[in-house]
Amino acid sequence: MCGIAGIYNFNAENRVREDLLFKMTEILKHRGPDDQGLYIDGNIGLGHRRLAIIDLNTGNQPMIDEINKIAIVFNGEIYNYIEIKQILISKGHRFKTSSDTEVIMKAYAEWGIDCLSRFNGMWAFALYDIGSGELFITRDRIGEKPLYYFMNQDVFLFASEIKSLFQYGVEKAFNTKILQLYLFLGYTPSPYTFYTGIYKLKPAHYIRIQGRDVQIHQYWHLPHIKDHEVITDREYVLRTFEELFHDSIRLRMRSDVSFGAFLSGGLDSSSIVSLMSEQSNDPVETFTMGFKEKYFDERKLARIVAGRFNTHHHEFQIEPDTINDTIDRILFHYDEPFADPAAIPTGYLSRSARKKVTMVLTGDGGDEVLSGYNNYKAELVSKKIAHMPHFIRKGLPSALKLIKSLPYESHRFVIDRYINLMNMANIPFEDRLISKFTKTDSQVLKDLINIDSISIEEYVRNALASCLFTDPFYKLMFFHFHTSLPDQMLVKVDRMTMAYSLEARVPFLDHRIVELLYTTDKKIKFLGLKRKDILLQIMKNKLPKELLNKPKKGFSVPLTKWFKDNPELFTPANMLRSSAYLDMEIAKNILKENQEGTGNFGKVLWRLLLLSKWEDSLNSGKE
Repeated sequence: MCGIAGIYNFNAENRVREDLLFKMTEILKHRGPDDQGLYIDGNIGLGHRRLAIIDLNTGNQPMIDEINKIAIVFNGEIYNYIEIKQILISKGHRFKTSSDTEVIMKAYAEWGIDCLSRFNGMWAFALYDIGSGELFITRDRIGEKPLYYFMNQDVFLFASEIKSLFQYGVEKAFNTKILQLYLFLGYTPSPYTFYTGIYKLKPAHYIRIQGRDVQIHQYWHLPHIKDHEVITDREYVLRTFEELFHDSIRLRMRSDVSFGAFLSGGLDSSSIVSLMSEQSNDPVETFTMGFKEKYFDERKLARIVAGRFNTHHHEFQIEPDTINDTIDRILFHYDEPFADPAAIPTGYLSRSARKKVTMVLTGDGGDEVLSGYNNYKAELVSKKIAHMPHFIRKGLPSALKLIKSLPYESHRFVIDRYINLMNMANIPFEDRLISKFTKTDSQVLKDLINIDSISIEEYVRNALASCLFTDPFYKLMFFHFHTSLPDQMLVKVDRMTMAYSLEARVPFLDHRIVELLYTTDKKIKFLGLKRKDILLQIMKNKLPKELLNKPKKGFSVPLTKWFKDNPELFTPANMLRSSAYLDMEIAKNILKENQEGTGNFGKVLWRLLLLSKWEDSLNSGKE
């Protein structure tokens, strides 16, 4: 796990400046504190910061293959590098190191771009063909490792983080076109960023550069299937998933450094700890973050799981810094507004775990591959509602409102949920999806922005354009894999673990598991309305009973209380400074309604606060 950066001058006579490449690489030191290296060959320069996990002694980069005339900088891990290496040896290749980096170079020399189909792992790497002068840059299938780039008529730049590009001198110009997307999503979806001219390379894509010719291609897709083509053989799915899940964890436990697991007390991370314990000769190191606020604290369940598998268990309690310090840290490591509040506990947990280990396995991705979010259950219910007679669908919300007016306070929250579900079931899937991004009136957010920007409807329409599914359940799954997983969940994990030089590996996102469960019938994923039945079936005799019947609860934080403890932040002066882009009267009204309890704009206000703080840093010139 590392940080990479590079410069490609289109003018072959324009030699790369070592001082600029050094600065681009040095600012990524948190991603790789163990070693730094530079490679410059005329107009091409590659920089690397190393966090040593595999081959501690001979795995430094940039790495050069003198025989095949290849140079490489690599961020990530190729988990099946040992198996690939044996194939390459049988084909006559010889190795000087025991690193997966050298395996990539030999695999490219043997198979060219097709080598990517053989890799099981997470990666962003840049490979330079010294003989032909071609630069080849690629990113893993699911998007676990980041890669940003900038290009003008003179130069092509790339890096693991945006801040590296600024070290070269790229202008920090606000890309206002993505404002609506950010306010709806809370993050910037690929290929966009908050900066004009800076882009994310999409997952499963590669870039080839030779001379002035720059080409971007996609090398892997989710399976192209339709609703009636999903796998309906339950026993096959259970058997295959169990085999792949065990193997995915086995491969991700390969390491030359100490490692452990994040243990949240949920089904996904507990399942990983269970199987790690089966495959390890030593007790697994487990790490849990808790809160003083009981609703958010899952330490009790995590403790039960740790006891079941005799782990070396470490518990920590978040004692938050000031909100200002927390926001400053988020903006530094993400380089742009990123409004998933789960970044806060992920950062605290990573900082604490790094004191004990260098690598962890996490349960991230389980809700995507197993369709475990509550939204999936809502889509199943919406499907049933859609088949009700028209007069019932139209009349039931009114009846529920009448019941709600009766003096039974305990039922009102449940009734509100049913009313919302009925109303949502009566609108198209795309509109239903958009409404879930903020849980507020979509038109209010659109009116809030007084500058042209990409509309959320346009983005969702384009994101779903290549989806062959028609069932909303499968379309939601498609959207998660293409948008929220790579651009929210995995960005959160990468930045907060790498902020503290900690590598995170994600067994659920083995591409073999992704391909299997993407093509699995929803009736196998859900037994009735019981979510994650596939995982429950293979783990039911291993995990504590207290865990198996636990309701779904995400990795969240007590932001409401923290905000109440810091009321000075939530004022128009602090939050609503973007007068050039926002309708200030609407913004103030949103704040007023939220404070009075007549509107639920908590997510929107958190996003506005981060936007305001980011603009402050942008205008002040701070990194």
